[in-house]
Amino acid sequence: MDQPKLCKAMTTLEFLSQDREARRLYEMRQKALLDEHWKVEGQEWKGRRGRQKLLQMGMEISSIAKTTGLTQDKIRKLAEPDD
Repeated sequence: MDQPKLCKAMTTLEFLSQDREARRLYEMRQKALLDEHWKVEGQEWKGRRGRQKLLQMGMEISSIAKTTGLTQDKIRKLAEPDD
């Protein structure tokens, strides 16, 4: 077991398997971290969709860039179809 991440995971697993309360707290923290991750992902998706709608409505790229703080190149990439 010379891989540091695997060793750390095994140590954490051993610790958590011994203490029910520690395991419960660990799982609560993991859930909170995942919830926060998906909240951020959702907001980024909504922001992207909003900028795409502004482009579809014909709003000038320079105006979208000023409003969002993104570069005009990033705004242009939003106009490209997703793969």
